[in-house]
Amino acid sequence: MFLELILCYLVGSLSPGYILSKKFCNIDLRYCGSGSTGATNALRCTKNKCIALVTLLIDLLKGAIIAFLFKNDPYCFIYCFAGLLGHAYPFYLKFHGGKCVSMSAGMFLVVNPACAGIAIVAWILAITFVKISAIASLTMSFTFLIATILFQKESSTLMFALIVFLFLVWTHRHNLKSLLHK
Repeated sequence: MFLELILCYLVGSLSPGYILSKKFCNIDLRYCGSGSTGATNALRCTKNKCIALVTLLIDLLKGAIIAFLFKNDPYCFIYCFAGLLGHAYPFYLKFHGGKCVSMSAGMFLVVNPACAGIAIVAWILAITFVKISAIASLTMSFTFLIATILFQKESSTLMFALIVFLFLVWTHRHNLKSLLHK
């Protein structure tokens, strides 16, 4: 189990946003915009849609791969959370990474595609009407949690959905403070 946790942390810690922004635009995302290494901040700081899209897709894929590899393992959600910790706190970036939205969405798609689909529609609606990435991200995670409560009674999936939602609130805490002080 220990090796699997380390593997998931390392997969999660791969940061395409940081790598691509640094290589092609000489921008360190940790010191630009929100400081996140994710797709939204990559787009905000580099103005490069290609970098943002590749970051989004790779982060989605990282989450989906971890969830898929361990889907039938009783510790699946612990491995998934290790991946999220790697994404948010990569050791080689001085523990300063992304906010885990895309990676969580990739995990949601594997764990429960129907609930994930509902959550992604909620994200699209929130980003379209509210136009604030942090609100849309938390809306997605909260919707996944509610959909899981309504449509899937498996306690481990419910616990995972709750933990991910709370973790995303944590990773977005500075955004939320800024929004509250506007």
